[in-house]
Amino acid sequence: MKKIFLLLLLTYTVSTLFAQTKPFIDWANLKNPVYSQPGWSTKDACMMYNDGWFYLYFSAFFYDAGRERSHVVSVRTQDFKTYSEPLFIWSGMEEGWIGLCSPDISRINNTWILTFNSWGDKEGKPNQLFYATSTDLVRWSGLKPLARNITNDVRAIDAAIIPFNKKFTWYGKECRNR
Repeated sequence: MKKIFLLLLLTYTVSTLFAQTKPFIDWANLKNPVYSQPGWSTKDACMMYNDGWFYLYFSAFFYDAGRERSHVVSVRTQDFKTYSEPLFIWSGMEEGWIGLCSPDISRINNTWILTFNSWGDKEGKPNQLFYATSTDLVRWSGLKPLARNITNDVRAIDAAIIPFNKKFTWYGKECRNR
């Protein structure tokens, strides 16, 4: 009986080691673009992996409220073949902006931080930096100003926050004379 058990255990172990496993991502069958929506132009993508899901964040340009606008959008996928409906589509119109774009994602401790900027160079209201926070990559805080004391009334774009040694560094671009 002991020999049969050992033989079965050895057979199971060897077959498990040599069994073909499904690849993490089915790279051979992905198509470009990996994500698209009719009528949208997407760019500025960033991504995070958490709890078996890839969370994608990107700029999506499409017509909205009578003109082309940029939006910050999020979707999620497990296989890069099927995607969720957008988890959010932020335009910035509620705050008086023409649009939002250029997301970047970081994690500091147990909080995800999504940075982005306004879009469209609205007359008298230069593009500014924003962030939103989440603990689960699905539910997000509202838009919050980022570094307003540094960038107020100066065009600023492309923010990123980099955590390092229990501190974080903020990066971005600004243009004083455009």
